[in-house]
Amino acid sequence: MTKLNLNLLHVAVDSVSRKKTYIDSGVLISAFCGIQSISIRANQILNDENLEFASSRFVQLADVM
Repeated sequence: MTKLNLNLLHVAVDSVSRKKTYIDSGVLISAFCGIQSISIRANQILNDENLEFASSRFVQLADVM
């Protein structure tokens, strides 16, 4: 009989409950350099534990530079 790895099962359940969200560089720029009210809202989005973020390669490249 094969043993089931419960840790992997737990990860799968967590990833299903998170909503995939596409962000562009505008959200990141607003979070750190924007007008205060917009910056607060952008940070709330980025800190939302129910979201799983996706972005383009261009946003990832800007992070390295």
